Amino acid sequence: MCVFCNIDFSKLENTLIYESKYFYVLPSIGALVDGYILIVSKRHVNASVCFNDEEVLEYFSLISKYQKKFFDIYSKMPIVFEHGSFNDMGASSVVHAHTHIVNFTFSDEKEFLNKFNFINVSFDKILKNTNYVKYINDKEIYVTYENINF
Repeated sequence: MCVFCNIDFSKLENTLIYESKYFYVLPSIGALVDGYILIVSKRHVNASVCFNDEEVLEYFSLISKYQKKFFDIYSKMPIVFEHGSFNDMGASSVVHAHTHIVNFTFSDEKEFLNKFNFINVSFDKILKNTNYVKYINDKEIYVTYENINF
């Protein structure tokens, strides 16, 4: 049973922050920092690369909206990441498309990207049916196919 397909909105931890046609925005359970939210697809797919064209447009619109909100609140851009799961990643991940937006800034973003072999890509070039970690800053999209244990 998928927890994101069966969200119980009567529970405090599932407080709905925002709902759009294709997505829910929710607080992350067990967040380690203030300002940790999830964008969760209403439709059950493994990863954002499985979204249809309408979902992709709405998805990136929501990311942009919340990047701006985070900047207004915290005076810095959040990190945005997704771990696209198509098979067992060896982590406690939910295999249902969801993207993390976190109030955190890398002290050296370039070092982080290099350490885990992230490459700059356009969204439509991310490999389908392959586990990946996608990282979005305020300008670009990066992806790695390395198994990163967050």
